Order: sequence, then C-alpha cells, then structure tokens
Amino acid sequence: MSFRKGYIMRMSLDCFSCYMRQTLQASRMSTPDVRLHWKAMRAAAEYLLDLTPEHDGIEASEELHQRIKRALGDPDPYIKVKEQFTRIAEEVTARIEELALQGDDPLVAAVKLAIAGNIIDFGADTAHALCNGIDTALDVNFDIENIDSFSAAFEKSKTILFIGDNTGEVYFEKPLLRLMQGKEVTYVVRGGPILNDVTMDYALRAGLDKLARLTDTGLSAPGFPMERVRSDVRAMFDAAEMVIAKGMGNFESLLDVKRPRVFCLLKAKCDLVASMLQVRHGAVLLLECGRFEMHSI
Repeated sequence: MSFRKGYIMRMSLDCFSCYMRQTLQASRMSTPDVRLHWKAMRAAAEYLLDLTPEHDGIEASEELHQRIKRALGDPDPYIKVKEQFTRIAEEVTARIEELALQGDDPLVAAVKLAIAGNIIDFGADTAHALCNGIDTALDVNFDIENIDSFSAAFEKSKTILFIGDNTGEVYFEKPLLRLMQGKEVTYVVRGGPILNDVTMDYALRAGLDKLARLTDTGLSAPGFPMERVRSDVRAMFDAAEMVIAKGMGNFESLLDVKRPRVFCLLKAKCDLVASMLQVRHGAVLLLECGRFEMHSI
C-alpha cells in the first residue's frame, strides 16, 4: 500500500477483493435477480481495470458504488440492512442509556458506548445477542487510546463537530451527545445513500436533531473527503474547536489533518489499516490525528 504525502489513503491491490465483495453484497441485498448481480459485478470489474496506485481510495469507493447503483437500478441497495440495523438498535436503546450511567467516568463510558456500535457486528447478531455485546462495552480496552487529550479537549471546547458513520451506530452515540449539552454541536451525516452510512433521514429518526444541529457532507461518499464536502461544512470543520469522527471511512479521510483536537473512534476492520498502525485486526482505537505513528506498507 502506498500513500500520498501526508498519508492520505491511495489504492492498494488488497482493496480490489473488498470492492468485489461489496458489489456482490450490495447486489444480493438489492434484488434476487441473478442477472442484475452479474451486471453489477461486470460494472465493478470494468471500473477496477481503470484504477491505478495513484487513485484516492475514498473517491474510488464513491464511484464504484455509483456504478453498482446504476447497474442494479437501485439508488439505495443497503436500505434493507439499514432498516434491520436501526430496528435492532432501537430495541436496545434503553440498555444503552442504562449503561451510560455506569462507570467511574461518564465521559469514558459514553466514548466506549459510542464506539460499541462500531465494535459489534450487527449483521451477525439478534437483538438479544446484541444486548450481550453491549453489556461488555464498558470493559473494552483500547489498543491505542488518547483519552487524556480527548477529555482535555472535550472540557475546553465550546464548539464540536461530530462526523457520523453507520445508521445503527447513532443510537450508541446519543449518551456522548447528551454530555455535550451546553456546547455548540453539529452532527454531520452523508449527503446521500452510500453503503449503510447514516443519512439525514436516519439521524432524524434517532432524534439527533434534539441533541445537535444536523447537516450533511453534500456527497454520497464514505468518509469526509475534505476538499469535496460542501464549503459550509468544511468551514464548520475548520472553525470547530473539537472534531470527533466515527469509523474507518472517516479515519481514512482525516489521516492528513494536522490541526489539534481531531479525534477518530474506530475498530480496525481492515488488515491494511491495522498494519499501518501496527495493531491487531479488530483493534479498538481512540486516536488524535497527527499524534499517532503511521507506517508505510
């Protein structure tokens, strides 16, 4: 894997198998029509032939999924799984709120719950199994953690930009958002359907508008591509005293950020990202951008 100056993610051959897996996954979620599955897979394969090591990974993923949507004739192939994840999260909301009151430090508990949605594999869990996973959320140990600098930034910051990740995860973030009451908080969602990422309709469904100002990137792209998000949202990013970003897509987008008080909460679900940070696959991370060591691959 190679990187631009500043470590913004470029393409790797290892990404190809992931892209094809996502294409087949999206196709089967969208329709039982095998002919359309083949059409989408061919569209993806044709696009991959045009990629080079110089391509940006976020842009490549965005374009790939636009081609998948066109091939399937479906503007939101992940809608069924987003509904499933959301219903499961809604069922366990009371338990999430109960756990938020436990622990010695309310902020640390809220951070661990916020990342719990990224830790748990919704697709493999029933609501009951998910409850069991939530119950262990406060016992999670970070493989890399910058909790002291996070806490200090949280205490000092009056303006916070929170960049969301997946639909079901927003319910796990509400205890942390509640601790931000009294601050000026903006929550950023995707500008349109991409994978199972949170969009405005799901943020409103979760009641996040009662906890933060809501806005969107203006893009149907994973992550937060700094140079292409809406200009007003980029201005919010630059002006915010603290930025909190959830998930790998946002992490990959913000690798090059040099300004202080930008924090990423994620699980290292990708072998390349794990190798970059020299942690195990599946590691749980609370990182302050610019304050962790990167390793070229």
